Amino acid sequence: MIKKIFLPEKIGSKRVLAQRIAGITVQDDIATLALVFCKQSSSVIEKLCSQKLTGNAEETYASKASNALKKLISQIKNYDQVRIAIPASIVTFKELQMPFIDPEKIRLVLDYELESMLPFPIQNAIVDFIITKTNLEQKTSQILVAAVQNQDLRAELNIYNQAGIEPNHITIDLFANYSLYQQIPDYAKIEKGSVLVDLGHTTTGIAFLQNGELRLTRTIPRGTKTIIKNISDELKVDAEKIEALINTTGLTSSGNDVYDKSIQKHFINFFNEVQFTLNSFSLKLNFYEDVSKIIFTDKSVQIKDLTNFSSNTLQIPCEIFDWKRVDEIKNVKNNIKDATITDDFVTAIGTAISSLQQSNFDLRRQEFMLIDHKLIKNQIITATAIFLVTSFIIGFKGYLQIQKLQDVLIKTEKKGISILKPIFPKNKFPKKETLQTYVQDAQKIVNEQTDLWAAFSKERLNPLDILLELTTIADKAHNDIDFTELSISTKEKGVVEVDVEGLFKSKRVGGSHYSDWAVIETRFKESPCFILKEDQIDTSWMEDKGIKFAIKLTLKEKEK
Repeated sequence: MIKKIFLPEKIGSKRVLAQRIAGITVQDDIATLALVFCKQSSSVIEKLCSQKLTGNAEETYASKASNALKKLISQIKNYDQVRIAIPASIVTFKELQMPFIDPEKIRLVLDYELESMLPFPIQNAIVDFIITKTNLEQKTSQILVAAVQNQDLRAELNIYNQAGIEPNHITIDLFANYSLYQQIPDYAKIEKGSVLVDLGHTTTGIAFLQNGELRLTRTIPRGTKTIIKNISDELKVDAEKIEALINTTGLTSSGNDVYDKSIQKHFINFFNEVQFTLNSFSLKLNFYEDVSKIIFTDKSVQIKDLTNFSSNTLQIPCEIFDWKRVDEIKNVKNNIKDATITDDFVTAIGTAISSLQQSNFDLRRQEFMLIDHKLIKNQIITATAIFLVTSFIIGFKGYLQIQKLQDVLIKTEKKGISILKPIFPKNKFPKKETLQTYVQDAQKIVNEQTDLWAAFSKERLNPLDILLELTTIADKAHNDIDFTELSISTKEKGVVEVDVEGLFKSKRVGGSHYSDWAVIETRFKESPCFILKEDQIDTSWMEDKGIKFAIKLTLKEKEK
């Protein structure tokens, strides 16, 4: 529980917490759900379930969808979040070139760049984007922007809310299909052009990819129900009969030439419209190479031989996007063993397992941003509890430390008293056995002794200053001189006398001891600190030892 309260789901694109994610989508007359256990480095598909939209003729589509979603969500028990995919037919797509590669910088200028391109006010819409291509050298990005009006998004959310579902994340069915496409190695490797076709009942979504990058999208207002109705009107036959015939015999072998010709004509017209869309994409992108493959979403499989017919009509290889190809994804494990599952789960799985490129895409923004009040309440309660526990621990630890410091203080005080006791005369110790009292009384004794000796102190040079001056005069770096005796004494009227005796030798090769000594003698006479008591310095020659000298000096008075 603590993890869910304080740790984020992801840091960047890296998952932090393992979660069970329910990917849900409603497409035409069916709602599908994929339950995926997403871990830090892998995902496990645990359950797939679907629910047909049923109800009487008077019931609205939204009501039928909500009822189907209620039954659908009741089939799973434990899940951490719900992600949904809304239909691309209510979304406006625009491709833009941006002078940034940082998504946050792109987001700062996105509204300004997009505003003039939308058929509705941008302030009444939710906008997000995916980066389809990045140029690191030029630091530019190619993005595909999705914008949906607030009223349309609110209508979609109401369907889920009526079913008791509060989606955590909102994507688009087209992006969900593309997300799964990106993760399947064989599809991701397709070069040149490829096309994703989501053939619905009344609309068909077409996405054009160039070298695996989603470039352009368009929704054609025609689907299987539209085509079947046109055939039904032409043949004066019930649409249900035409649909059953197509699903069982396909588009070319019904056994009735009239039916076959009408069916083929209307489907050829439909694929001509698809071809026209692809041609317009090519012109817009200046792409004039062959399309490598057209991939139909799995729900198209109910029309027998659709891929063969479309391949022959368009002269482009076509195939069905089988959801079971998730087995080819390296970090995805499929635990579904039921081979009888035939419904289209591509969008639901792609909604639950987003690709790295789409990990930050989410239309749940601005006024639609989900605020988890229960989570916030739990965070506040937990944070308060942690604060109180931490405060108690810190307070208790502080109390123990204070007790320890008090013990140290008592020992230190006793030690200090034992050190100060020798200062006091016997039987004259302070009355209070405290360190403060001992220090105060000791200070009094020190002051008394200082006053006693103050009478002997004069404003004279410090002995160290006298030694420094003698060392300067001797200049032992250039002279061999040793002071054998030094006496400093105070005479009457505070006169300080300094008596110096020593031996001197010349260090110069071939030098004269007496001529070099004359330099030292001059220094004594010119010293700023000393005055010679006698004009002549007493010197005598000692064999092998040099000149023996004896000098009597007095200190000069300090200038005041």
